[in-house]
Amino acid sequence: MNHKKLASRKSAITNRRLGVERLQARVLLAGDVTAAVTNGFLVIRGDDAANELTIERISGDRVQVTGATGTTINGLTQPAVLRVRKGYDIATGGGDDKLTVIGLNAFGRYEIRMDLGIGNDTMVARNLLAQRIHAGGGDGNDSITVRNSRSRRGSGVGGGAGDDTLVLENLRFGNGSCIDGGTGNDILQESNNRYGVRSTKLNIDPNTPIITPPTALGDAFSVVRSGSNTVNLANNDTAGTSAINRNSIVISTQPTNGSVTVNTDGNVTYLHNGSNATSDSFAYTIKDINGLVSAAASVAVTITPATTPPTAVADTFSVVRSGSSTVNLANNDTAGTSAINRNSIVISTQPTNGSV
Repeated sequence: MNHKKLASRKSAITNRRLGVERLQARVLLAGDVTAAVTNGFLVIRGDDAANELTIERISGDRVQVTGATGTTINGLTQPAVLRVRKGYDIATGGGDDKLTVIGLNAFGRYEIRMDLGIGNDTMVARNLLAQRIHAGGGDGNDSITVRNSRSRRGSGVGGGAGDDTLVLENLRFGNGSCIDGGTGNDILQESNNRYGVRSTKLNIDPNTPIITPPTALGDAFSVVRSGSNTVNLANNDTAGTSAINRNSIVISTQPTNGSVTVNTDGNVTYLHNGSNATSDSFAYTIKDINGLVSAAASVAVTITPATTPPTAVADTFSVVRSGSSTVNLANNDTAGTSAINRNSIVISTQPTNGSV
């Protein structure tokens, strides 16, 4: 065979193959997020599309990363489950992203870092535990919510350029923590937070009030067995930024030994079910006039035995004219819940023709 023709044919085949390969060049898909564990750290990186994802610890060191509304994880539609033994480095990239983070544990020694890129982003994070926690928004009108989380050392929550809303509830952050709204008209909504010493709040618009929810305070009352009691739970609650809506009570945890009804006037009625229990409890929340909800408050119920009074039974006796007679009126009376006090007789109606 002619060697020149063979070489020419191989070259043509190679060129055709290379041409096909160039047409199918791989690029990162729009709406794709990469998730990988590197040296014990979970590293999340988003592209510049609008990504929506949830990162949740499902057990021990196993963490699940799930995409939504078309977002894929490592190019796949199914969730990725990874083992994370240290910390977290999460960056969603550009676009209007939605990030939900639940229950991450950096084992008290490592950092949880969550960064939103440029765009109008939303972050909701709760139940986090780490050495440090960082929740940051990039440029854009961002909403960042962090609840029920703890860090041993200084942590930070902040927005970039734009009109941001920061909602912080039940946080315990270490010394040197910083809350920074960035530039723009920012709103800070806080409830039941404790920051360590040397902590600061920066760039929160002084013309925009800090919004706080009402505080529902615990209550206690008693009710007789099989009876009911109507109480005003809102009476000792305190308003936050706005006035309390006294008709907004919701029973968040039902009692075990009875039922609770919220009345149209805002009071609640507890009805005992007749059991032999001596105590019960339930919980409620209340809103302000703008709909901001309080944390739940507990109500303690003491159940007392039903009481019945003694029964005085009619008596008769005789006496001679101008004479007297001494009688034991209590002798035929019957006790109620408690024994009769025989020294407690009171003459409620005096006789007409004599004295007692």
